[in-house]
Amino acid sequence: MLKRLFGLFSTALFFMFAGQVFAAVPTLSVRLEQPKSPTGNNTFPITFVALSTDSDQVTVKCFKKGPSDGVFSQFGSTISLAVGGDTGKCEVNSSVVNQKGTYQFYANGNNGTENISSSIVSVDYDNEGPGTPTNYSKDKILSCQYKIKFRTSDDGGKTTKVELYRSDNTSFTADSGTRVDTRSMGSNTDAEFVNGIPDCNKTYYYVLRAFDNAGNGSGIIGDSNVTVVTGEATSSINTESGAVILNGDQSQVGDEEVQDDQEGVLGETVDDDNNNKNGFLEGLFESDNAIISFLIILAVLASAIYFYRQHKANDH
Repeated sequence: MLKRLFGLFSTALFFMFAGQVFAAVPTLSVRLEQPKSPTGNNTFPITFVALSTDSDQVTVKCFKKGPSDGVFSQFGSTISLAVGGDTGKCEVNSSVVNQKGTYQFYANGNNGTENISSSIVSVDYDNEGPGTPTNYSKDKILSCQYKIKFRTSDDGGKTTKVELYRSDNTSFTADSGTRVDTRSMGSNTDAEFVNGIPDCNKTYYYVLRAFDNAGNGSGIIGDSNVTVVTGEATSSINTESGAVILNGDQSQVGDEEVQDDQEGVLGETVDDDNNNKNGFLEGLFESDNAIISFLIILAVLASAIYFYRQHKANDH
């Protein structure tokens, strides 16, 4: 009688804990990528992954909290995904990010029965570029080599690197196609570039520009009587000073601020939905459910031992 009661108790314990575990496991998961931070760009997508193991219709809302906001608020329209979930993007623009400071973002998913929010990601926005370098000079030290000297601005640590651009035309674009050197350096520092030219019979023109760690560019300094196009403006360098300060937004040059849509979603890639679904199911045995999972295993083992002994006793 005691053995039978123990067996019934073990079986009831198993189904009780199993029911609790599977009832507690959410059928919906939402993950949000970490965008580049800091950044001087206020227009960028944030990729999310929202999956429902019950193959339900999933909708996602994007939320933000800016440096002057007291609470989170939705931005953009509610996004409808395919049945079972999919990847999507929270589209950030100047109406969402419009002042210097830290912004927080999360995505909330709904499959009709559950509301699940992703973890919060933060982005530091700073569109104030570093100071323009000074003391520019250029010397032809060999028949095919120039030495460019300058001093970075005393801008309180905003300068983190300087880029050198070169062309054999007096009008050119300062971008990845004309960039010939990059040097990491701080503010208020004397520095130089030594640059070899591809054709010793040509005359080459140089300009340089400082950047901060958010990708914002300074004004341009370099050879006189050249016209330089950047991502923000077309500028002619002043003959007397050899420098020009750009007006308008001091945003990135060329391809410096290209977002990679395949960045990890909270440390994972977003190009494999199956991997995300498997990772979601594996979460059953992660820290939050570890104790319950252990109890289930114990109950299963106890039930197995009981029924084995019952079978042996019946054989005798």
